[in-house]
Amino acid sequence: MSTVRNVVAIVLFVLAGLCLTTAQMAAFIDFGHPAMLYAVIGAVFVFSVVLLVAGAFVGTFRPRARRVGVVLITVTAVAAFAVLTWVSILLSPAMVHIFLTQAALDLSLSMFQAGPGLVAIAVTAFAGMWLVRRR
Repeated sequence: MSTVRNVVAIVLFVLAGLCLTTAQMAAFIDFGHPAMLYAVIGAVFVFSVVLLVAGAFVGTFRPRARRVGVVLITVTAVAAFAVLTWVSILLSPAMVHIFLTQAALDLSLSMFQAGPGLVAIAVTAFAGMWLVRRR
């Protein structure tokens, strides 16, 4: 029975990680009405917190919070790598011209806002580090 509980906990952690990555990446996008975008991002963060708490209590891991911290740090690393990739593509005009114009995508640095996205990544990283270091 504990194996099934651990598998369910891992599935919940993966779903929460996907939600967190989506929310972190959405925080970098300057698209639409800012209040609505922040409301959606906040809702996704709250949903992922619910999934993380549910995964922590379903699993038979000890200590429970350490696994949540590992998920948060992993998600932060994935989001930071994705943002660095995105910025490097947007800053190289040849890449934008070759790949994005052929796909009829109009992307520019005006769609990119660093402040809220970096805050979201930093908060997630610090929360993860705090949970991993807790005893």
